Amino acid sequence: MDIYIDKANLRSLLMQRNNSAYAECYEDCLRLLRRHLKIKYNFKKDAELMNDEELMSYFIQTEDGKGGGEHVDEFCSDPFPDRPIKDDISSFFTKKQRSSVYLIEDEKIEELKAKGNTLVGGVGEEIDVLKQLFCSSTYDLDKTYDVHSKKSFKGWKQLGDDCLNPPLSDIIIVDRFIGCNLQFIEFNLYKLFEILVEKVRSEVNIVILTDKVNEITTCQWEQVMSNIRTIVQSKSNKKCNVTLVFNRADKKAKPHDRIVLTNYMEYESGDSFSRYYNQSGWIMTTGSRLNVHSFARYDNHVNAMNLVKFYQKRCDDTFAYCSKDIIGDKKSNFLTFREKEE
Repeated sequence: MDIYIDKANLRSLLMQRNNSAYAECYEDCLRLLRRHLKIKYNFKKDAELMNDEELMSYFIQTEDGKGGGEHVDEFCSDPFPDRPIKDDISSFFTKKQRSSVYLIEDEKIEELKAKGNTLVGGVGEEIDVLKQLFCSSTYDLDKTYDVHSKKSFKGWKQLGDDCLNPPLSDIIIVDRFIGCNLQFIEFNLYKLFEILVEKVRSEVNIVILTDKVNEITTCQWEQVMSNIRTIVQSKSNKKCNVTLVFNRADKKAKPHDRIVLTNYMEYESGDSFSRYYNQSGWIMTTGSRLNVHSFARYDNHVNAMNLVKFYQKRCDDTFAYCSKDIIGDKKSNFLTFREKEE
């Protein structure tokens, strides 16, 4: 995962080592930068920088903690995003940039933050932004919930309580068995969506890869998509695009994983996301764990992007097999959908 840092933000970050409010997490945030994130400094490595003892001390320590290769940091002659920041800048982000972090100095920073689709912070907010990449109060980058223990997992709202719902623009869900549990979907998948988009105030794209169930009609699936749009739009106050991709009929073409991917997190379940709880709130899943992985961990992000490539192939295969098995808005910032061939 990339992180873009302006010089003013880097200075501010280093100053926080003396801030008692961040005494517990400062070193963890610094280790995160050194060990996992690919840093793109929005300034040149010039003579002025080389003569700055404080900054150069930081660079020496940071470079010592890197492993080289894809992890090598960069100095950018031109800051990214372009300044001043434009209102619609995030709409031009690449996949990689949509999963990047931005610590930048700009007069429009509050407007960009308000959209809730990018992990971004201004001067003085560096630690607060980096903390959102962790999965627990012990500053780990992975977390496992025992879904049968209320002490561990009190329900879908636990993800919000633990701040495991960072900004997002997209949600990709791979779950073969959603259609098998439509009677419970409002108590599970819909609730999960409400939590995930809690901070979002911009357009959201949702793609669901699942099995087609013979007993479920197209009208019922359309109603599911309509319900999702209503739920998400009620939270974000913006448009929600929903796409359903039905797996091919042959079993070899059906991914067995139950995974939710967003811009910064992966949620991995042992059971379908649509059958954790019944209408009375009683747990009914036979799965035992819900795992959350932050893309701040280098290998978590690499694995997630490989999954996106894998799901893209599934979408392409579905289109080639039967183009009518992809329905809805067909919009995503991470997956592409071909138009019907003439």
